[in-house]
Amino acid sequence: MALWVTMLLTLLSVCQIAPGEGAVEEKKMGGWNPLDPESQQVQEVAKEAVDRFSMKANSPNYFRLVHVTSASAQVTNAIHYKIIATIGETKCSKSEHVDLKKCEMGKERKQCDFEVTYSLNSVKPQVKSRCR
Repeated sequence: MALWVTMLLTLLSVCQIAPGEGAVEEKKMGGWNPLDPESQQVQEVAKEAVDRFSMKANSPNYFRLVHVTSASAQVTNAIHYKIIATIGETKCSKSEHVDLKKCEMGKERKQCDFEVTYSLNSVKPQVKSRCR
């Protein structure tokens, strides 16, 4: 259900008319449109991307989202997100089932570029990441 809500919110935000410099500019379907990095929609997509990264990372501990720097979306036959975010390694081990919100953060931080694609024929999004 959350997937469909996220996709609907993205579609609506991409199709809305946004104020420009003294004029009204229309956001283009099929083009990349900026999103508010602090919006609930972007935060949910970023969290999903970090969770996926965390599970695949060669680290004994979980990673958690620290901050989203920028986000944009493109609506085609799927909804594509580009998100630039800072993530941090927690002190919680992947061998434990924990609430990440309660995990103490370690010192390591990474800058990551995430590409997240929600396709209508897939239950889970496809996530690509590049962190440094």
